[in-house]
Amino acid sequence: MPRVLTRSFALRWSAAGLAVLSLALTALVSTAPPAVAGPSVFHIEGGGFGHGVGMSQYGAHGMAHNGATYQQILTHYFTGTAVQGLQQPDGLRIWIALDPGPNPGTTLTPSGDTQFHVDGPGGQTVASASSGQTVRVNVVNGQFVILVNNAQQGGPVGGGGHNLYATYNGAPMRVDKTGNRYKYGDLEMSITAGGLRLVVENMNMQQYLYGLGEVPSSWEMDALKAQAVAGRTYAKEKIDRLGENRSDCGCGLFGTVSDQNYVGYEKEAATAGDQWVAAVNQTNQETVTYQGAAIQAFYSSSSGGYTENSENVFATALPYLKGVPDPDDSYQNPNFHWTRDYTHDEMQRWLDANSATNVGTLDDIQFLPPFGVSGRVIKVVNDSSGGVRITGSGGVKRVSGGTFQAVVNAGMQADGIGISRALLSTLMVIGGFAAYPVQFLGGVYVSAGKNSDGGRWLVTGAGDGGGPHVRMWTTTGAPIGGGFFAYDNRFVGGVRVAACDLNGDGTSEIVTGAGPGGGPHVRVFLQDGTPVGGGFFAYDPRFVGGVYVACADFNGDGKDEIITGVGPGGGPNVKVFSADGTTLQSFMAYDPGFVGGVRVAGAHLDGTSGPTSIITAPGPGGGPHVRVFTNGQPVGGGFFAYTAQFV
Repeated sequence: MPRVLTRSFALRWSAAGLAVLSLALTALVSTAPPAVAGPSVFHIEGGGFGHGVGMSQYGAHGMAHNGATYQQILTHYFTGTAVQGLQQPDGLRIWIALDPGPNPGTTLTPSGDTQFHVDGPGGQTVASASSGQTVRVNVVNGQFVILVNNAQQGGPVGGGGHNLYATYNGAPMRVDKTGNRYKYGDLEMSITAGGLRLVVENMNMQQYLYGLGEVPSSWEMDALKAQAVAGRTYAKEKIDRLGENRSDCGCGLFGTVSDQNYVGYEKEAATAGDQWVAAVNQTNQETVTYQGAAIQAFYSSSSGGYTENSENVFATALPYLKGVPDPDDSYQNPNFHWTRDYTHDEMQRWLDANSATNVGTLDDIQFLPPFGVSGRVIKVVNDSSGGVRITGSGGVKRVSGGTFQAVVNAGMQADGIGISRALLSTLMVIGGFAAYPVQFLGGVYVSAGKNSDGGRWLVTGAGDGGGPHVRMWTTTGAPIGGGFFAYDNRFVGGVRVAACDLNGDGTSEIVTGAGPGGGPHVRVFLQDGTPVGGGFFAYDPRFVGGVYVACADFNGDGKDEIITGVGPGGGPNVKVFSADGTTLQSFMAYDPGFVGGVRVAGAHLDGTSGPTSIITAPGPGGGPHVRVFTNGQPVGGGFFAYTAQFV
């Protein structure tokens, strides 16, 4: 599973636990009419790094920064669990490397007296070395040949099931295959059908955890303790279930991100390593449990703001691996939100390389609902929903979000492209642009503005549940500045926006209205966020359902007026104001007893020379009844945009 520490790009980011919870890599194929070449660029925006199941490491970092204890962190991410002391397995065996040959071998650099034995650490001593010497162990004709400072010691030894062991007695020894030093346990070297296998063995749980290189040791102590307990829990559960001598590795755990990132003595020796060791010691034997048993304590670097249910990423639904909000995941997190642009040629080449995604000339890629509880692109549900739909001249193919991610990343790896362009998670959207982090599910309000030179731009406001963050964009989705907060930045009801030329100079100002939970406060800003006056309250200031805003020129003077509609919880009262807040019109668009509010827009429906009309739609609880008003009077009876029974 991917973690915080920087490492080379490899297709193993979501590998943890796949022996237990198999990744759902579903592909469906259907025919399609001939396709034409698709867009020149595929734009994808996403959030988080890793599978997003269980604990988010950056989220734990943020929670600890904000005062949460490690127990609170763990029980937040692992639903219905407790933290308690449990007896831990001993004699841990950690796979660290395999040299497949054709001439397998390894170079060892001891820092103290080191002995080499056959058939166990207490077996026959066949060689020795001291600090500063270099030991080379080669496999020749199925046996071990040991050279110390290039001089062979004795004849070929071992092989045929008789393994070689290096005992370094607590003096760290460097192993060339990983570049790391190992202080605890012994190094077992075995000759297998796959090559020379290296396993650090004979460690207790604490010694193993001292070398767990998952998060920076400089993080808050409670974040480190949460990681130590999660790492201990993951190891205990897997070893208890699968044993210490798995057939795929001769180990209890892989020392890579396939299980957990074990870097040996390098973790202790690095900056603030003593703080990490203290976190391990101060949580000795503490384990995350569900109904008294150790859980499968999955974790990843970053959730992107919301963790995911296990069944939407792996195959098995586990009661303690349910998606939860993860707002603190953004703290100091470089991968909380990311964007990627891939040319058509790149995407074509990468998808062509895999039969599950090869569709001939690529035309289109779509991410289809339903999505996971976090918004992640998940598995294919049926012919029309779920997963990824890839369309081309050869037909249509459907794959899970995880398969699409893996195929694209494999293509990049084949091209020698690094992690900076990789798809880091399946929390992603394609096409258009994300005005706010993709993990935000409250929607967005948008309006088009103009400049006096005829240039166009877009303004957006976060939807319900977001902050009052107003942003400007080019029509191609490039940000214009960082935006501004129209109201108190702690307010989470969102903000409605309209671009209006209120003074007739040919350049739009930005009109805002607070969302639910805020008062009916209308404000006006210049494009750079400078407020124009203090605004006004369109309705009773005590009302907290917010206000909808729009604009149009009602008197033909080239200056827009402001149109408002009451937010949810209020009556369907539509008003028109001058820029200074003077009321010009007021009427009820629907039954005055309706309290779902009213959405508004302004337009010249009969051409630019005709009268300005106000178009209305009821808020929540009302039917899809669209009405048109001119000078406050209805134009006909309106129409139902959807079935009249829809409310």
